[in-house]
Amino acid sequence: MSKNNQQNKARSKILSQLDGYIKNSGSFFCSNKTSSFEVWIFIIYIILLFIQLPFHEQWEDELQAWLIARDCSIPRIFYMMRYEGHFALWHLLLHPLASIGLPVIAMNIFSTIICIFACWLVVFQSPFPRLSKILILFSAPFIYWYPIVARVYVLIPALMFIIARFYNHRFQKPYVYAILLALLSNTHVFMEGMVFALFCLLFFDFYIIRNTLSSKQKKDCILALVLVISGVFIAFLQVYSTFECTKEASIKTQSLSEIMMRFNSTRQSFGNAYLNISTKTPFLRISFYLSLFACIVCIMRKSFFNAVGMIIGIGWIFLFSVFIYSLGHPQQSYLILVIILFNFWIHLSSNLMLNNNDNIKTADTIVSMALVCLITLFSCRSSLCTIEDIAQPFSTAKQTTEYIKQNLSKQDKIYYFPTSLQTSIICTWLPNYNLFSGENQRRYSYLVLEKSLKRDIQPYHLMKCFEHAQGNQYYAIVLLRKAHDFEIMANELNFSVKLLFESTIPTKHSLLAYTDESYKIYLIKQADKHDNI
Repeated sequence: MSKNNQQNKARSKILSQLDGYIKNSGSFFCSNKTSSFEVWIFIIYIILLFIQLPFHEQWEDELQAWLIARDCSIPRIFYMMRYEGHFALWHLLLHPLASIGLPVIAMNIFSTIICIFACWLVVFQSPFPRLSKILILFSAPFIYWYPIVARVYVLIPALMFIIARFYNHRFQKPYVYAILLALLSNTHVFMEGMVFALFCLLFFDFYIIRNTLSSKQKKDCILALVLVISGVFIAFLQVYSTFECTKEASIKTQSLSEIMMRFNSTRQSFGNAYLNISTKTPFLRISFYLSLFACIVCIMRKSFFNAVGMIIGIGWIFLFSVFIYSLGHPQQSYLILVIILFNFWIHLSSNLMLNNNDNIKTADTIVSMALVCLITLFSCRSSLCTIEDIAQPFSTAKQTTEYIKQNLSKQDKIYYFPTSLQTSIICTWLPNYNLFSGENQRRYSYLVLEKSLKRDIQPYHLMKCFEHAQGNQYYAIVLLRKAHDFEIMANELNFSVKLLFESTIPTKHSLLAYTDESYKIYLIKQADKHDNI
């Protein structure tokens, strides 16, 4: 018991030292000393991002969020989250941009600006060594995956780096800190573990120093804790019925062998995003995981609670991936890197404050640099996605839309088969055309991923399109993988089927497995004689 009291007194003393340092320190956004070299590196980084932007071809998950933001009211956006399995924060941020009629590239510009802000915090506000800052800037997640591929994940490093910069001020401005945690809990379900760890740490620190706080400060801290809980509860309300509404996510109650198989799949996804090297090079893999272990030990040696928080944050991502929704996209895998950087930021900044010294201890510097260097080294190959995004198309959507613009009029009725997220690419880029779902003949907008959604083609779909078109012909856009079935059905129904266009399948990107958006365009007529396909 006395040992616990001594530990609590020691932690209370540390918190008091931090409090005294903060009261005498500058403002929150007071920059550390930076050189002109870092400024020029940061400018080069920004230029590289904006060079990439015009070449990026948005894919279905990006465009689904844009369409929901564009075509839904704010209450409807919250309602749609039960089908998306995401929280509404990203869609709400996109809503003003999409609703005023801006082109879809505005979403990617917005994402890039957010990532630039996150990297500004790293370069000019973080306690990382200079080399580490540069390596972080030009690593795969921060040069491509978060800024260029516009998805909700870009909010996570931005918020976590703000929290890291604000961490030692949390008892001076508890409401601001609580709002930041509440916002983080509404980015992605993968972050709920990290929010839980930070909440517990805030509660534990408050409990230890409660006797040193005034009654007003105690009240503010308690209300801040309630605010965090409210934020998590709001996030839960948005997705609590997801398992009932959609097939995209489900709780996996499987045998031990199936659980192990999903665990190995998750581990492989994580390894591919970071290492992306052959399993014939075990030395590099072992070096990577040993460095990761060394970093955890380094943090635990100085701050056991921060190390536990990091383990909880990473462990939650793995558990959620194994039992509910598989870890797939590199953006998800790189969240583990963001969590590690966040915890090292807190660890190193606390050392600087307590020592009131510009020198970081050599051991901590070596380990933090080794971690960033290894992660950057092993993600260098995935950085080739930047070059590939510029040099070659992501899919054939641009080819297809150009053909439609040049050969079909805006009055022609065009039906797409089947109803899927892939067709959202074509429809988003042709906003003024008469594009309808071949399944229900509704004008295309976002896709509701409900359980009853059928992603196949039935003969009666083709017949109903004639009724809707009110004529003896219509145009059909068909995903390449469904084109053969579509042709067979049309011929069985005695329709004239004329192939007008077939997109050229691009070379797949090294890390992207989503390049299945290739299309055929047909002219369908009610006729006795068939044109050759």
